[in-house]
Amino acid sequence: MRLNGSISSECNKMTSAITIFLDAMILRYAIADEPATTKQTVRWGDRNFNLNVASTTPRPRREDWIQDEIDCLPQVAEFVRCGQLELCINNELRWEVANLKFGGLVYSELSVFHGIQARTLPDPFPYSRIVASAYHTNEELDKLREAIFATDYDQRFCDIKQAAGGNKNADAFHILSAECASVDYFVTADKKLINSLRNQRKVQLSVKVVYPTELLREER
Repeated sequence: MRLNGSISSECNKMTSAITIFLDAMILRYAIADEPATTKQTVRWGDRNFNLNVASTTPRPRREDWIQDEIDCLPQVAEFVRCGQLELCINNELRWEVANLKFGGLVYSELSVFHGIQARTLPDPFPYSRIVASAYHTNEELDKLREAIFATDYDQRFCDIKQAAGGNKNADAFHILSAECASVDYFVTADKKLINSLRNQRKVQLSVKVVYPTELLREER
């Protein structure tokens, strides 16, 4: 199956959608506008008051190569809405997104993926996690999470971690999760991750790890 380049909001739901797993970086970049505070002067009686007013501001433009990846995300989202792509995530990705700056906006109207239902993938292997409390800082939560990923639960997980390179344990978990669920594409804009995976030959992945622009090019 290939993506139809003419996007229509009226297109029918298809039964053989191409499955994609979007990493936290992509979901973060999908937020088109970010919260901001502006000053506004209000006249009340014979006095002026300077108030802080909550608003939004367009996301700052990034260097050209990454901006190209960001700019094609609305098209990816429309293909998901049309049923030509199916979005997949896992529970660990939810934890990761929750700890991002503006992570709560990933599922809001400010995201190009707003309103899209994602399929939750099963865990790729049995494991336990420490349940975080409101008293944990983000740094403590990161350490708890990394303690899980640093354990040698599964040989395939260890192999993918090695292929992904340093500090990419969470990505390796997501890739394994996608691979075990026979997902077609793992979509990221992490240049270091993609270069590491493409420059090694020991581990062959069944899921394709691609940039958003490559996803659209490959499936046209």
